[in-house]
Amino acid sequence: SITVVVVAVPEGLPMAVTISLAYATTKMLKDGNLVRQLAACETMGGATVVCTDKTGTLTQNLMTVVRGVVADVELTSRAEAQAFFKTLPKDVQSLLLESIAINSTAFEGPDDQGHIEFIGSKSECALLGFGKVCGLDYRSVRADNKPARVYPFSSEKKTMTTIIPVVGESDQFRVHAKGASEIILRSCTKYMDKDGKCVDIDQTVRNELLRRISMFANNALRTFALAYKVIDGAELGLCSDDEAPLSDLIWIGVMGIQDPLRPGVHQAVEDCHRAGVIVRMITGDNIETARAIARDAGILTKGGQAITGPQWRKMTPEQQHAILPRLQVMARSSPLDKQIMVERLQERHE
Repeated sequence: SITVVVVAVPEGLPMAVTISLAYATTKMLKDGNLVRQLAACETMGGATVVCTDKTGTLTQNLMTVVRGVVADVELTSRAEAQAFFKTLPKDVQSLLLESIAINSTAFEGPDDQGHIEFIGSKSECALLGFGKVCGLDYRSVRADNKPARVYPFSSEKKTMTTIIPVVGESDQFRVHAKGASEIILRSCTKYMDKDGKCVDIDQTVRNELLRRISMFANNALRTFALAYKVIDGAELGLCSDDEAPLSDLIWIGVMGIQDPLRPGVHQAVEDCHRAGVIVRMITGDNIETARAIARDAGILTKGGQAITGPQWRKMTPEQQHAILPRLQVMARSSPLDKQIMVERLQERHE
């Protein structure tokens, strides 16, 4: 009998483990936990930390422009979009719609059910949706303004830039930039006032713009800034293929985009906490927006800390390990920040 045990265990063990893991996969599927590889069951069952993105994961990815400030005129709700637009100076109206239409890759088309909707980046879809309410025909604007150069949105730079020839002006090109509000504002030296005139941005104006951005972000809104400038052909020829010409921009405005939390997110986070699993949110959004969403979701708790990707990258590995137990939110993160985060957690055997 001893001989039978010695021979049977090595042969039967792999099959027993496979059957056990297959059973665990079925049980996890009933809990809404899809496991593609059997060996991952043990890893998933032993998870101590969940690092989650925000957009489309914690939130519904159904974005709508609900707030905004353009040329000192404030949009206070989605319902007031048309009235808000009509109060803008004519020059600002055309610049705003041109910026939304040109500096975007989203487009209108049928979804899986045949319904016509905007397809592409959800932030760009929200801006195009706002433009459509204001009377924008983005197709005709794009047909009349063929890009001379495009710098696609990147998660590291947090901006997108498109350069087009100025209609009716020889050797003149308009640079349209959009992206993270504080990054765009940093590149702006002028802004458009309520009369449509370009005015220098002094420290008082800059502080007021930062206050508006912060106010939108604290209300859990994703903020996007729009800016532009005009350059000549010589300047265009000097433009790098990798770096967009983002100096001395003219501020058009900032839009606040709402993306509500998914139903059940708060409960799921509470379940994780009760099970001893730490939930951390890593997002590319503004730090104030990230904090507000994390509080609503129950991720950012009393004593928890929120930092930005650049702050994280400047820390030494020892400093990163010291802050990790309290770190619950990382904003303005890059792919490298996420990689470093996982490496530090693995070093702690998480």
